[in-house]
Amino acid sequence: MDAGRRLIREPDVSDPPHYRRRVSELGAIYVAIFVLSAAGIALLIGHGRLFVTQSQRSNVETLTIAFLLLFFGYIVSLSARGAWGGLRIGAYRLAARLTGDPKRIEQRKIAVAFIVWFIVRPPWIPGR
Repeated sequence: MDAGRRLIREPDVSDPPHYRRRVSELGAIYVAIFVLSAAGIALLIGHGRLFVTQSQRSNVETLTIAFLLLFFGYIVSLSARGAWGGLRIGAYRLAARLTGDPKRIEQRKIAVAFIVWFIVRPPWIPGR
């Protein structure tokens, strides 16, 4: 099987460690996309005067800068929830590794999920 198909194809989950690794990789990808898009916005804003000065010859370059700002902003807004989830996954894995008691960390994750699901956003209230 060629590399392109292996990368694009969604792999089957065979066991819990494989699923855990896959979720961790996806969380890391979301964090990377968020950070790189935010860095693109910061770069365009930080050096905006230089870019606008260089693009005064035509409006096409200025429009390209505006498009890039809009594009990076869109990518940041799309990946923000996934990046937050990826950071939480990383924090829980780091806490489990540092404390040496992964069972306690799992119980804490379940308690937080219960609180968020039933108290903060109850599923029986429509529109929440």
